[in-house]
Amino acid sequence: MRESGDRKWIRLKNLKARIGQIQAYFSSPEEMKQLEEQVLKRKKKREWQKRKRKEDYVLKQEAEDRKNALHKKIDEWRSQIIAQDEAKRRADSLKHEAGGVLGEVKRKQTDATKAVELLKALRKLREARKQEAEVKGVYLKPTEEENRRFDERVTWLESVMIPRRELYETEERLCGLC
Repeated sequence: MRESGDRKWIRLKNLKARIGQIQAYFSSPEEMKQLEEQVLKRKKKREWQKRKRKEDYVLKQEAEDRKNALHKKIDEWRSQIIAQDEAKRRADSLKHEAGGVLGEVKRKQTDATKAVELLKALRKLREARKQEAEVKGVYLKPTEEENRRFDERVTWLESVMIPRRELYETEERLCGLC
């Protein structure tokens, strides 16, 4: 037990010597001034680091804002191009459809015109055959009733085909405006 007491005593002496050194260090005005300078220097360094972190954060936020604004502008530009392309495609599709409709209208108009011309040619042909048969004397003259029925039928067909042809001409003009 005596040994452990001696050890404690040696340890206490060592601690006392160490405390004395520390006290001497802090009691010295030059050492205190140097210590204060180190503390001040460290404080300034921490403040500088804090300002630097804040500036870096602000710069990073500004860069992020510029990037987001640029992405937004690019997205708007892209949307505008897509909308223009879609509008052009729709217009082309409408033109194609209108072209198909216009072709169909022209075909119907041509058919109606041919039908009217065919009816006129049929009347001329009947008259020409009547005259030729009368000259040759082989023709049986049609009765008044047959002439009336023929004229009624041809007139009715013309009354149907002529308005139809006019309707197709109007449709063609309207399709041409598309």
